[in-house]
Amino acid sequence: MHGKKLKSETHLIAPSGVATRQSTDVLAMEDVNVGRAIHFIRKHGCEGINVNDVMKAVPQSRRVLEKKFQKMIGRTPHEEILRVQLNRVKELLIETDLPSEQIAEKSGFRHSEYLGVVFKREIGMPPGK
Repeated sequence: MHGKKLKSETHLIAPSGVATRQSTDVLAMEDVNVGRAIHFIRKHGCEGINVNDVMKAVPQSRRVLEKKFQKMIGRTPHEEILRVQLNRVKELLIETDLPSEQIAEKSGFRHSEYLGVVFKREIGMPPGK
């Protein structure tokens, strides 16, 4: 303010994560049914749903929807369900001290052992790490 230059220092702070809110979770899809399916999976993915549940919400054959999914987002509906579930598991592991049984329940896995197997297969390490 008095004409003196101050030394500027850069301080980098790593983000702790990104929280996607429903208001910012916008899907712009060419195919209405793929968009509906993704919306359904993101809304109900941690409730123990499977691809048959998605098919009840989207009026299209399973094979056609799976092909469109693969083409548009590079994953199958089943892989998208797992992605949503595993993202929830990661959140719960970072933000809570819940036991694995409760984390499994809150992320849509019926058994914590299965959660452990899927987590290690997909993420490359056990959930405890």
